[in-house]
Amino acid sequence: MAYATDAETSVKALLTAAQMTTLTDEQVDIFVKAYPTLRAAADRLYTIPEIRYEQPAVIYSAS
Repeated sequence: MAYATDAETSVKALLTAAQMTTLTDEQVDIFVKAYPTLRAAADRLYTIPEIRYEQPAVIYSAS
């Protein structure tokens, strides 16, 4: 699988996948400017060594 290397290509692909094709160029530019920061933050979620072997909390016990 190939990954887009620039923010504009990634953002436009994500917006198209989300069927958000009616945005103005100014709105898209806002997403393009914010994308690198958000992408880096999301990537950091996978670099925390302490959670490597933790199980996801998929069940909530109300008791």
